[in-house]
Amino acid sequence: MHTRQCWCVSCASWLRPHSDSAVSCGVPIAPVNGGVLAADYSVGTRVTYFCNSGYRLSSKELTTTVCQPDGTWSNHNKIPRCIVISCGDLPTPPNGKKIGTQTTFGASAIFSCNLGYVLTGSTVRECLLSGLWNVHLSLCPGHCGIPEQIVNGDGFNYNDVVRFACNKGYTLEGPSTAQCQANRQWSHQPPTCRGKASLLTLFERVKLNMETSHLAVLCSTTATLDITCSVHPCSPASQWATGTNLSQNALVKWTFLSLMGHFYPSVSN
Repeated sequence: MHTRQCWCVSCASWLRPHSDSAVSCGVPIAPVNGGVLAADYSVGTRVTYFCNSGYRLSSKELTTTVCQPDGTWSNHNKIPRCIVISCGDLPTPPNGKKIGTQTTFGASAIFSCNLGYVLTGSTVRECLLSGLWNVHLSLCPGHCGIPEQIVNGDGFNYNDVVRFACNKGYTLEGPSTAQCQANRQWSHQPPTCRGKASLLTLFERVKLNMETSHLAVLCSTTATLDITCSVHPCSPASQWATGTNLSQNALVKWTFLSLMGHFYPSVSN
């Protein structure tokens, strides 16, 4: 039978002898894939849980526990969990390939692009201890850029085809399509749009004498303007048909010669 002894110190109190050993809670149970850090396990000691490399404590769990006077741990032996570190899935880039399916710490993925595409970013990406993939996203973008004279366009991919068209009143000269090739060049140079010249200025009611007179004609585009001069009862220069070539903004003068009552054009620049 166990007995406890006390000594009377005064009439009002008793003195209990000191225990031979301090109260200890014992070594707490460590989490799977982890451990505990503490100087000792006596009353008042706070123990910290940790996880091995490649694992982390669940955010929903307590990370410490304290030894209580009754010899138990404050978390009542509810052991925290160490979960594996994951960086999440890496997408396969469009027009490319990915080798490697693991997403946990230390895992790696290798990237490459299909024929006609050039990789931007790293060929190899690794899952770090922080739970993030190293370096930036690996991509296989289109690489032919924007052909000349295409407005409000985007980059184009390998084998993409663009079609060219002209505004109303203009004729396409050259190939109507171009294809993005594996050498990062377009298959054809952009075509040009040609249009018929318009007569911007024609002075009517011109007074012509029997010798010479001049008319000023301005051409709006680079093209051919067909002009002729024919006899007219009132104004010999008021009708035009076949004639000569004009360049854009070129000012050309026609000198009309009077020969036997008829007027004929003589071109001078």
